[in-house]
Amino acid sequence: MAGEKLCGKCNENEAIEVCCECGVALCETCKYEISLDATHPAARIKGYSKPGALTPGTKTKIACKDCLSEIDVFD
Repeated sequence: MAGEKLCGKCNENEAIEVCCECGVALCETCKYEISLDATHPAARIKGYSKPGALTPGTKTKIACKDCLSEIDVFD
């Protein structure tokens, strides 16, 4: 347990991720994953930015419960 980094929210479990907004270390139970479109919706309407065969089309952000409302959707 000497090399393990503890979760910044619960201080009980080993941290495996970092919050994308505040930078706090998060464990499996305290992290929240949000999948967003990789492009802005206006870009798809105009037709110049579409997900291709080599791009995933979505991106995943990891956040803590306190930062869920702070995530910028059109990042």
